[in-house]
Amino acid sequence: MVNIINLIRKEVPTLSLEDSVSKAINLMHTHSIKQIPVVDLDNKYAGMIYYKDLININFQSTSKIKHFLSNDAHILKLTDDLQLCINYIINTGKTGLPVVDNKKFVGLVIDRDLVLNVKLDSLKVNDIMSSPIVIDENSNLDNALSLMRKNNVSRLPVVNNNHFNVGVISLLDILKIFSIHNEKGSPGSVLVKDMVRAGLTIESGSIIKDNIDKFKNNDELIVISNNKPVGIVTSKDILETSLPKKTDSIIYTANFDDEGIRNEIIQKMEKFVKKIEGKLSDMQSVVIYFEKHKSLCSIRTRLITKTQVIHTHSDDYDPLRAFKSVLEKLERQITELHSKSVENKFKDKNYSADEEI
Repeated sequence: MVNIINLIRKEVPTLSLEDSVSKAINLMHTHSIKQIPVVDLDNKYAGMIYYKDLININFQSTSKIKHFLSNDAHILKLTDDLQLCINYIINTGKTGLPVVDNKKFVGLVIDRDLVLNVKLDSLKVNDIMSSPIVIDENSNLDNALSLMRKNNVSRLPVVNNNHFNVGVISLLDILKIFSIHNEKGSPGSVLVKDMVRAGLTIESGSIIKDNIDKFKNNDELIVISNNKPVGIVTSKDILETSLPKKTDSIIYTANFDDEGIRNEIIQKMEKFVKKIEGKLSDMQSVVIYFEKHKSLCSIRTRLITKTQVIHTHSDDYDPLRAFKSVLEKLERQITELHSKSVENKFKDKNYSADEEI
């Protein structure tokens, strides 16, 4: 088993409690990372600043980061192994975790570094990609942010009038613009095309392991066909494929702050999995992500089989209502896929019969 010692990023920027939010965002954007550790003068670990925590709050660029410090990140030890790190990344919903030894900050382990060490065999991008939520280059940042929140995603492929891929825009890109304007929401009229960045693309049908090095400096790959986006693959999507096969359940959850709601949702998903066993028999795992923006709950579910990923999400002020909607959407998708599969088998059978005649 790979130990994390060789995966730790030691040369990473750090912040002090008195540093500003503006400095934190600038460092994140410059170094293309989504979290920065906070330490004191003796390098004692104090907490983390995550970009997603900043996008959901009101701040001034001069605000001190000590007011937005996150202490809920799981702290890794030097003796932890690769699989343990992957489990924590998935279960906490974080993109990176701190490594601490004797209360001193050692470095960071981030998702895209872990990806480079995952066994992928002949897995294709189509097997794990999500359908892309795209945005037109002539749209503005208010629309982009609204679309991200509505679909619980952190990046959007950008397309032109012909629906051709022209790049990508992320939540961190938007956060950078907000910090420049000091007042959150004020740059909403900025057009997407004025800040879109080139995104790495991969052709539909490509083998992931042949392109895995692209994740060294990028968080996502846009899957294209005829230069049009047909999917998106993130670091976390790849890490999900290496989740250990549990003996008690195939269901994993991330970022739930209410244990009672988490347990109820797991029970409902277990019943759902049994219900659809006849229609989808090659399930490997189910990952349920929870996020909250103010009082609005967002639940995103990825049902992973040997050949595809079925995913959906829903928003509601009540997490259980949101999850009920998720299950209804999943059932419709699975029923449709099952019907197509039966229809194709029937056609193949008739075709073989015609050949014999």
